[in-house]
Amino acid sequence: MTFSLYEAHLPVSDLHRSIEFYESLGLTFDHTVDDRIAFLWIEPGKSWNGVWISEHTNTPYHPSIRNIALTVDIDFLRNAPGWLRERQIEPRAAFGFGPDEPFVMTHTDYAMPNCISMIRMAII
Repeated sequence: MTFSLYEAHLPVSDLHRSIEFYESLGLTFDHTVDDRIAFLWIEPGKSWNGVWISEHTNTPYHPSIRNIALTVDIDFLRNAPGWLRERQIEPRAAFGFGPDEPFVMTHTDYAMPNCISMIRMAII
């Protein structure tokens, strides 16, 4: 049996702002539930991200509780800060890296052969 990620969930404080943010990254809005949960496709029909209005947005950030990692090619990774700025998203320093230093966690012992790199964006 082969598995892939179908959905992930993240807490947010402003649902509509979060929808706009993820749409600006290229995700496709699908639907909301009771104006407190929104689902956006990462790959339509394959994987999506759910964002939930939650008091847990006040929990100090740690990648084990608020993190998604997207597979991108190396050229995109190199240009990610400019790509984000084109969408009015200001990159920020994280994990000891500056805002203009996209970083790669290759996991070469575990990654699929066609997985070139992963960009981790800490979204708070």
